Amino acid sequence: MRSYSKSLIKKEFVAEMSASDGDSFIAKVRRERFNDWLAGAEDGMPEALFLAGLCYFEGAGVERDRKRAVKYFKQAAVSGLAAAQCVLGDCYAGGTGVIKNNKNAFKWFKLSADQGFAEAQFALGTAYAAGLGVNENGEEAFKWFFLAASRGLAEGENALGMCYEYGYGIEKDIGTAMKWYRCAASQGLEEGIANHSRLVNGNCRKMDC
Repeated sequence: MRSYSKSLIKKEFVAEMSASDGDSFIAKVRRERFNDWLAGAEDGMPEALFLAGLCYFEGAGVERDRKRAVKYFKQAAVSGLAAAQCVLGDCYAGGTGVIKNNKNAFKWFKLSADQGFAEAQFALGTAYAAGLGVNENGEEAFKWFFLAASRGLAEGENALGMCYEYGYGIEKDIGTAMKWYRCAASQGLEEGIANHSRLVNGNCRKMDC
């Protein structure tokens, strides 16, 4: 059996989680590291299952196989890895590598969100806002968007701004909406930039500035 370093794989998992959008860590090291991740996955190591799953999902260093990716994500998710639970929720929500099932998506998003995983908190807020896999509930949507925004997730900040702008799940407050749109815009989120600009220009027109 191939030997591998668990501590190194855990560091690589952290590196992947810290990578910015469009700058995947695994894309840079997949050729020399995939076999170690696969060995770790075969031993049931959650972080290795997740990294190997990403490789199969993206076709990074190996032929793309979304069904196998979901298999690995599920194993890691069952072990309690929040990132895997969130990605598995995304797979069920989009019907990628598995039959689309909004209730299953909600289940995995909730497990991940309860661990404080910001992307899952945003996804859970979206599920409550759209009634996907759960009854629509504005207050619950606001709650999860707020938690995601509080962790600095730009998408959560933008969604929270929309809640305040339109009074969804919370009392309408344009000033607070602008604050959260500005936070999302400062991270380069296009929706946040557009929403902040729209409110600023709208207020200027009202004041003839």
